[in-house]
Amino acid sequence: MNFKNNVMMKKAFGAAAAATMIFSTVAAPVFANETVIVAQDNAANDLNNSVSFSGMARLNGMDKVNTASLTHEFRISETVVMDLKEFKAALKAEIAKDGKNDLTLSGLDVNLNRTKVTTVLTLPEGIKFDAKVARENSIVVAGSNAELESISLVNGAVECTMNYNVQALLEDAAKDEKASLVTLIDELPDAVDFNIDLAGLAFDTTKVKAGDKVDFNLSAMSDFDFSAKIKDSTDGYIVNTTVRTEAKLNGVNVEVSDAVTMFRLYNPNSGEHFYTADSNERAQLIVKGWNNENIGWYAPETSDKPVYRLYNENAGDHHYTMNGEEKDALVNLGWKYEGIGWYSADEETGKPLFRAYNPNAKAGSHNYTLDKTEQDHLVSLGWEDEGIAWYAVK
Repeated sequence: MNFKNNVMMKKAFGAAAAATMIFSTVAAPVFANETVIVAQDNAANDLNNSVSFSGMARLNGMDKVNTASLTHEFRISETVVMDLKEFKAALKAEIAKDGKNDLTLSGLDVNLNRTKVTTVLTLPEGIKFDAKVARENSIVVAGSNAELESISLVNGAVECTMNYNVQALLEDAAKDEKASLVTLIDELPDAVDFNIDLAGLAFDTTKVKAGDKVDFNLSAMSDFDFSAKIKDSTDGYIVNTTVRTEAKLNGVNVEVSDAVTMFRLYNPNSGEHFYTADSNERAQLIVKGWNNENIGWYAPETSDKPVYRLYNENAGDHHYTMNGEEKDALVNLGWKYEGIGWYSADEETGKPLFRAYNPNAKAGSHNYTLDKTEQDHLVSLGWEDEGIAWYAVK
């Protein structure tokens, strides 16, 4: 299957001259963006550039950069990365300066407090936000130690607060009490990242039309404390620092489109490919273990050529067809009709989507693709070429 990855380059600006630029490859394409990485305040120990902190935004599923569908809900994925490598190096330097390299954990009280990360997405004119939909359908991905605390709309901005139990990371690293404090710091992860796939966003079609452009701004804040002291000692802390971080992402430009994004997913257990325009349905399937294969194609918002969606409850398989007689025949055989899934473009102006059939499969027996190479490959493996299923928007 020929789905291309896009590479996001994030550019460092501002006070953190020594901060490392971060490069990230993501499966879904991204908006054009610039990231500000700001130097940290470390009042306790004056640790310079202790944490590189970045924010990035991408529009899920869009392989036409800066494009979103006018009449369908869309999602924004907000990712925050705390790069701890320089922080760890600074802590070790602080310990070495005081000649405490050989102190073992058995004689120390070490604490790394819970980290709270807050992202703030400023909504431009013409964007609607449904907090209830967001709370019910947004997805947080940050490992087992993370949790979503809240999503709310405050003064025209969407605030998402996530907690990360960094003390659990410390406890994992400190299982050997004979290990040194330096070893403990080495065992901490080099980076901690949070991602929230934010749902509930849509264009207000009374204020925005196809071809318009809108700008989003995203910022993120975080803080945590690290301390180490000798047990039962009155000499004070070996290390005691508060790290506060902030990143800003300004002027993320998105162009409004009148096409509908059709998402493609794959169930590795049944072998079924699934297609939907509903970003919430897509997100829930990903949570359940379906593989995200990003964009299948773009469909017209409406036309006189509907594509029907059906479901076989016994086989756990979906089927899609423009043929009304085929739809009715499957319903008579017990398939559940789930309505119009999307629309086909015209043959004269559209791009053909090919349909192939696997006679040996119980589920996932049909595959639909724009990619002629993929179609030909399946046919070479024994699938039956069933021609053109419908047409996508070019």
